[in-house]
Amino acid sequence: MNIIIIVAGRLGETITNDARDGIFVLSVHGGNIKYVAPYPGGSFNADVRSLNISDQGDVAIYEDRGTIMILTASATQFSPAEHHPGHFPTLMPNGKDYIYENQGSLMLSDRKITRTLFSVPKVVGAIRISPDGHLVAFGVERSTEVTQLKICILSSHICTTGPEYTDWIAGRETFWMRP
Repeated sequence: MNIIIIVAGRLGETITNDARDGIFVLSVHGGNIKYVAPYPGGSFNADVRSLNISDQGDVAIYEDRGTIMILTASATQFSPAEHHPGHFPTLMPNGKDYIYENQGSLMLSDRKITRTLFSVPKVVGAIRISPDGHLVAFGVERSTEVTQLKICILSSHICTTGPEYTDWIAGRETFWMRP
């Protein structure tokens, strides 16, 4: 059985001569890992962030220098599906819809219709969705040195503020757990 792995990061020279950042496709076959290619549309730069892959493995979404890139996979190929301006995309639990920030608004897209959820201060950390899809958490810039965690109920748009941080970005280091 051949398994495809998508990796975002900096790969060493043992796989490719190009050690720049990017999104790469690897094939695992018979216990060997083989570099296949850079992911279609996956830039080789340090600005690739917020890579999400659906649980089914058929949708990949990430940000590349302020552009949301969405790719779809079939049994035989990976294809760029769409791209548009935005930051910090994250897939909803259904693996199809996604939330992202664009020009001071939190947006929700089902890949056909995009709607504004609510206005947000400057988002500076990755957006995280709760496993049930009811809550969203992200870091907002309070000052050039301070980030504050925001947690919002998606259905009501009611938000609460969490702690402030100075040494890491709250959204990027925020995860959900079920009690």
